[in-house]
This record gives sequence, structure tokens and C-alpha cells, in this order.
Amino acid sequence: MSSWVRHNDGFEYTFLLDGPAVAIFRRKLGAINILSSDSLTEKFVQIFDFVLTGTGWASKLEQAAVRACRASGVISASFLDHWCNYLSRFRHGSELVLPDEIWVGDKDAYQLAQSCFGTRAIRLVENPYFIDVEEEFSNYGVSPRDATDLRILYVCEAIAESGAMLLSGEFIEYRSLDLFLGHLKRITTGKEKTTIRLRPHPAEEPDKYAEYASRKGLFKVEIGDGLTLIEDCVWADCVVGMNSMALVIARIGGKRVFYCNLDGKKPKSLPTTGLENFLNIKSL
Repeated sequence: MSSWVRHNDGFEYTFLLDGPAVAIFRRKLGAINILSSDSLTEKFVQIFDFVLTGTGWASKLEQAAVRACRASGVISASFLDHWCNYLSRFRHGSELVLPDEIWVGDKDAYQLAQSCFGTRAIRLVENPYFIDVEEEFSNYGVSPRDATDLRILYVCEAIAESGAMLLSGEFIEYRSLDLFLGHLKRITTGKEKTTIRLRPHPAEEPDKYAEYASRKGLFKVEIGDGLTLIEDCVWADCVVGMNSMALVIARIGGKRVFYCNLDGKKPKSLPTTGLENFLNIKSL
């Protein structure tokens, strides 16, 4: 959403944001006036010609905006920036709260949206975030390191926060991380100086992976310290994760990218072109 605004500066914008979006929009757009979510009423949206929303799974703000637009007769559109859970992003209890238009930024998403929403107006637009990603990667050179260094970025996911766990009560994300570390130990010689940087999801507490960072062993494990995703990817030789969109971003940046899931399953929510199964590789 912030990227779309950045590439479409010919409009007069009003921003209604909360959560991590506040910092993201300010980083990309500079000083912007952000209204409180308390401002969102049916009467309030009537002053606008058009309302564009995101579709975050952890926020109800977008649904409330679409609902207010429907009640007030204001045209709205929602940008789907992922490849999973399309219907649930618009579901409010048993009701499906849909905008006038659904926007997507790639052909995979377009096909998925058609299968979910049928004849509803679905608009394929050039993905502004992918354009920004390519530009940001091009602004960085190669991160300096010793020839024997091996730097791996592991992108974490807030699966437990969404309510999903194994039947044993164990966190799925912990099990997958253990699988990754175990296989990495088998395929490295020990001669490499290996550093693994864990990048928590914005919905996770920073200390969720503290136990991993405190371990003593063959690898140095550290927790990301607030760098952007692009900066973390530039630092890394390769990127590993489960189903995170960060894997797609790393691939756009030319990184070698792996998924590491229970039973070696492919990511359910990502296009997998160019992604390798980490559990199948013999060396890095």
C-alpha cells in the first residue's frame, strides 16, 4: 500500500493506519498526517471519492473501512498483497465484507482471486512493492565478509500467534526451525564461519527465539536488530523460511532461497518458482 502511494503521487491522500503500518508508511513516505482509527465512521468516509485498503489478517481496520464505504455508497478497493486466505481476509463472522474492486499485483494472485471471487471486479495492477524491492536491492552493494563466512537469514513466522500449533502443543515454527538447524549441521563441514540471523515476524515478540540465540554450538545464532528486510537479505548469502512472503522478496533480489517445512512440504501460500527445499540439499 505504501509503495502504491509512493508511485501514484497525483492524488490527495488521507491516511488511516495502525500497527506496523505506521512505521512502514512514515519510512517510505516521510512526514504524513495519520488519523486515528476513531475517525472511521460512515459519515467520515463520505468526504472521499475513493477508499483503498490493505488486507492484513491481523487487523480489522480494513474491514471496518470497507463496511463504512458500503453503507455510505463510497467506492472502495482492497489490495491483496499475498497468495493465501483470500476469503478469510474479508470475512467478518459469518458475513463476507467485500469492496467494489479487488486489486492484485501478479498473475498468480489474479488467478487465485478469480477462483475465489468469481465475477467480482478483479484488477491486475503492476506490483508497486516489487518495483520498490528491485530499486532498494540495486541501491546496495555486496556486503563485505571473509571468504569462509556463511550468512543465512532465517525468516520467522507468527504461526502460534494465529492460533495454530501441533497436536502436541508444540509451536510449528519451532519444529521447522529445529529441522533447519539439524539439516544445516549435517551439510556443513564446520570449516565455515556460519552465522544465522533470525528475523522475527512483526507480530512476534522479540524474545520468542531468545533460547535459540543463547545456544552454544557450531553456529552463531543472532536475532535481527531492526534492519529492514532488504538490508537483512543483502547481508545474507541465502534466505530460508516456511511460507513467508519474505522468500519471494529475497528471490526478487537475486538471493538463493529455500523453504523448510514439516515433511518437506512446499509452501502453501507462495508461488514456488525459484524456491528450493532446504531439506533436500547436500551442501551450500
